[in-house]
Amino acid sequence: MLDWGSNPQFLLSVGGYHPRYKKPAKFPDVPRVTALIKKSEDIRLTCELYQAITSNAYQVGFSAELVIKKGNVKVCGF
Repeated sequence: MLDWGSNPQFLLSVGGYHPRYKKPAKFPDVPRVTALIKKSEDIRLTCELYQAITSNAYQVGFSAELVIKKGNVKVCGF
């Protein structure tokens, strides 16, 4: 995305950008790139990624969540 107005800026993104980045109003909201690995209803791994280049920053972020259930026990890891 490019903005050539009085305050020129650009944003190149795959999966969005850092949550505290104050994007210009004209720039779109971009959803995270997400991968879900699910062995069954009891075991799942979810990963999310973003990477962005802006007028003044390079941003990259990754998060993962692992959930394992067995009977009444549930274990979550981030």
